[in-house]
Amino acid sequence: MISKLVAQRNLLICWGVGTLLFVAIAITQQAGQKFGKDSDAFWDWFLPNFIPTLTLIGGSYVALVQQGDPDNKQIDKGNYWLCFWIMVLYFALMLLIFGLMSYAIDKSENKLTPLEHLRNYSKIIVALHSLVTLMLGIFFAKEKSTGTPAGNKAGGN
Repeated sequence: MISKLVAQRNLLICWGVGTLLFVAIAITQQAGQKFGKDSDAFWDWFLPNFIPTLTLIGGSYVALVQQGDPDNKQIDKGNYWLCFWIMVLYFALMLLIFGLMSYAIDKSENKLTPLEHLRNYSKIIVALHSLVTLMLGIFFAKEKSTGTPAGNKAGGN
C-alpha cells in the first residue's frame, strides 16, 4: 500500500513535467515556423492531448488535500505503478512521434506536412491516452482508510 496523497502528487508531477516538456518542444517548433500556416491547427491538435489530463490529476489532488487527513487514505502500489508506467509509455510514444517528424516528412513520397504527420498517429495516441485516463479513473476511485476518518468522533455524528 502507498499513501494516496503521495501517489497522486507523484502522478501530478509526472504528467506536469511531461506536459511542460512537450509545451517547450511545441513552442520551439512554432518559433522555428515548423507548422507554418497550420500553427493554430497544430495547437488545436496538441492541447487536448495533454491539458485535460493535467487538470484532471491536479483537480483530484486538490480535492484530496481539501478533504482533510489525506494521509489516512491508502491505495494499492500495483495500481499506482501501472498508472505511472502507462503515463511514461504515453510520453515516450509522443516523444518518438515528435522525434521522427522531420525524418518521416523528408522520406514521405507525398511530402506530408508536420501536422499531417502528427494526425497520422492520432488513433494510436487516443487509444493510449484513453488507457491512461482509464487507469487514472481506477486509481482515483480506489482507496482504503487506515483509521478513523477526520471529523468522525466517538459517540456518533
